[in-house]
Amino acid sequence: MSYLIFIIIIFLNIFIEKYQSAVGEKKRIITSRSEGSLLGHYLFLAETAYTSNTPGFLIVKTINEHECKCLCSTNKQCLSMTYRLSDLTCSLYANDPCDTRNWQTNSDINFYINIKRLKYRIFEKPEQNQPLKRLSASLLCGSMNVFNAERRWLFVVKISGRSKANFNGLNFNNAPNQVAPSPWDTTPLETIWNSILMHQWNSHLYFPKYFGFGLIYNGTVREFVYFRLHKTTIESFFNKQHTPVAFCWNLKPSKAHLHHTLDHNNFFKRIFSISINGNISHTIPCDKHESFMYISPLDRTDRCSTDENSQNSVRIMFSDQCYPLPYSKLFRAEALIGLISGDTTTDT
Repeated sequence: MSYLIFIIIIFLNIFIEKYQSAVGEKKRIITSRSEGSLLGHYLFLAETAYTSNTPGFLIVKTINEHECKCLCSTNKQCLSMTYRLSDLTCSLYANDPCDTRNWQTNSDINFYINIKRLKYRIFEKPEQNQPLKRLSASLLCGSMNVFNAERRWLFVVKISGRSKANFNGLNFNNAPNQVAPSPWDTTPLETIWNSILMHQWNSHLYFPKYFGFGLIYNGTVREFVYFRLHKTTIESFFNKQHTPVAFCWNLKPSKAHLHHTLDHNNFFKRIFSISINGNISHTIPCDKHESFMYISPLDRTDRCSTDENSQNSVRIMFSDQCYPLPYSKLFRAEALIGLISGDTTTDT
């Protein structure tokens, strides 16, 4: 009997030790700064100014701090907010709030981070043939003194391969107030989603350090392509002067791989293709043309597709090899997802 009690005591001690360790880890994550405290879904930082390079997408006078918090909770794009006590000004932000280079002590301002919402928008740099992985809680906002722009990627765009809405490129002028969809699972009702940060980039209010897109096939990232940028506009990043880095595709700046169509206002009218000999839509027969990626919009029939219903949804075609393929050998992706990282808005 005494032996049994001894064994039970040992197991209880192990359980208590693990529980305390877990609680302690959670506490370290939540209270990375001495003044930080968790209020509902928010990490609250008193007397802390968030001097973002990117302006707030909503800046209004409110009755009190609670009303400001309600505005952030209601607007699905809000990842963080500041509240200025002196004039009751509320500012909502859609960019990554854990870039601590922009935090300053200010007795007139309180800062809130929507931890729950941020958790579903921040991902690790993708790995080939793996689903996107969310950052662990300890890396979400825990390492307050370290910001690795190449590791933290913010989910900002999803083009569903089942979309019944036409895709006109990356010139997003709408300011969506909707929940970000799953990046790896696509439902029949999905269309095209974008973060308000894309609208801000389009308006030249925000310039990312990196922009990347992943092609989702069977729920995994089959190919990931990203661009290193510096105060680059959304109209000009996609060209051979900004040759992207890819998992597998052998993209060379000496060849005109990147193609897109611009209208008279210099905005993307439809998304780009990545190919070695011009725009696939201008090449007939199609199998004489080799391409890394091609997206067929809804406003015209995909002349290269054998599907009579090619106008019924967006078609995201890509090569699953490290070299370009004829159209008939391209795979059809379930979705294209866009990710951004870093900020060069105020860089010189």
